[in-house]
Amino acid sequence: MALIKAQCTNCSGILDVDESKDAAICPFCNTPYIVEKAVNLFKTETHNHIVNNISYSGEGMHPEARLKNAYTLIEKKENKLATEILDECKKLFPTDWRVWFGYYMLSEQSWNSTQDTMAINTASKFNDDPRLKELGDVILGWYIADAEHKRLMLEDKNNLVLMPNRDDFKTNSGDLTIYVLYLMELVVIIFSLMLIVTQTEVFIGGIAILVCVIAFAGTIQWSIWKKKLQKKIDDQNFQKAYDERESQLKEMQKKYETNLMNTSKQRELYNSRRNELTKELFNEIINSLTV
Repeated sequence: MALIKAQCTNCSGILDVDESKDAAICPFCNTPYIVEKAVNLFKTETHNHIVNNISYSGEGMHPEARLKNAYTLIEKKENKLATEILDECKKLFPTDWRVWFGYYMLSEQSWNSTQDTMAINTASKFNDDPRLKELGDVILGWYIADAEHKRLMLEDKNNLVLMPNRDDFKTNSGDLTIYVLYLMELVVIIFSLMLIVTQTEVFIGGIAILVCVIAFAGTIQWSIWKKKLQKKIDDQNFQKAYDERESQLKEMQKKYETNLMNTSKQRELYNSRRNELTKELFNEIINSLTV
């Protein structure tokens, strides 16, 4: 019985077939195929695409070879071509965790939080290796720390502590009393002038005017003294409020810097462990794909 090379018309797996037979079943995908068509497909190379000396179309390859080429392309950052191969592999063997880990590697290079989390979680469903579970937790922890880090930076820009305004501490109490005194003194002066003009009580009117002038001058002095005293009190209240706000600002800044440093360290730790696990698992897969 002479065996020749053929290619499955369904999964593209490389086969050794007996050309004397009309049909057979693919050992890779369990799909029946016509031997003549499978042989002709193997001989056909018109649909093969070569990039960096790697055939990425998957035609004429063992399924394991497809995965190996996908991972080789991932290393070379040929993400589009690697995705094409992984898409083919997913259709043929969707429960192979290495396929999903390949998707994770692609999404990791593009920092796609949704895709890499989904890919690594799917991979862990088909492989109980505790490192996959840890990697999923590490990825989630990194994104949480990164989100908190960005929130703190945004909060620092938006939640500024407003310093007190000097005008908010300006007190106008007591001005009405002074105005009333001025009005009363003015009324007495006018009344006294009427007494003098009508010569009814010249002496009393004169004394009244003199007293009002002295009282008027005293009221002015008292008003000036009161405003100075009030300004001093206002300045003290303003300074007290300013110092309190300044102390609050320093405390908030210190807390912000501490939290920012903590989230930054968390990101570094998560990222370091993520890189270790990713590299370890990636190398194991590459070494296992010996086809």
